[in-house]
Parts: sequence; C-alpha cells; structure tokens
Amino acid sequence: MKFILQGLEKRGIYRTTIKRIPKFCKQAGLTDISIHHMLIPMGTWGGQVGKLMLDNVLNASYAYREFVVRHGIFNDMKSEWDDHVEKLADEVNENRCTVNAYVFTGRKPIVNEHENGLIDDELFSDDEMNENNALQRMKNCTNIV
Repeated sequence: MKFILQGLEKRGIYRTTIKRIPKFCKQAGLTDISIHHMLIPMGTWGGQVGKLMLDNVLNASYAYREFVVRHGIFNDMKSEWDDHVEKLADEVNENRCTVNAYVFTGRKPIVNEHENGLIDDELFSDDEMNENNALQRMKNCTNIV
C-alpha cells in the first residue's frame, strides 16, 4: 500500500486533500455543506459489497504496477508486485479491513432575481408579481441542488 501512496504523491495526489474539500466547496460558493462518512467493508467478510470493494482495490493495484515501476518506486519484478497484492488480499480478509468513504454535499445558493434587479417590476402585473414572489419563496425553501 505504501508504494501506491508514494506513487499518488508523485502525481500530486495526497491523502490529506480530503480534509480540504469543505473549504473548496465554500470557495466555490456552496452553502449548507455537509460531510457524510461511511466505512465500507473490504473482503469476503463484508458480503457482496466487501467482495466488490476488494476486487476494485486489487484490480487498481495490478493496474498501478506500471506507474510505480516507471517512477522508480518499485522494482520491475512483476511476481514480487503480484505477491504484495496477494498478501494485501489475505491481510484485508484476515483483519476485516474497511475503506473510509466520504460524501460531500452542498447547496448552490439561489439568486433572488427581484432583489438583484434582474426582474423589472413594471413588466409584471400585481398578480404576476405575487406569483413570482411565491415561486421565489418556494425556491428559497427547497434544498434542490
């Protein structure tokens, strides 16, 4: 696993970036930002989801071999890399490992067209303005992204 993390760092991808995602969401103008954390089982002990997660990690590990060899993180011994990946699979099942999964959500604020002068009051009758205000109030109450 350390070889994969080293390879990711060579590409400018760091595990700690996840801690900055709420800040990125805020900088993008999102509001009501929330973080949902889940532990996903990895391995046969986790049922079908665990098997799928393990398959995903193993396939990514096999595919990543070329990158870590090319960048000098690991030598070119295919069998040695495969041994590491197989050992990973055994350890994952033996230790009942999980994967941290994070889901970040945020809401894009609705622009109030009337207050920003995007709607000309004189173009609408009183009934149309009341309907427009009601629609705007409904939009402000929803959390649809």
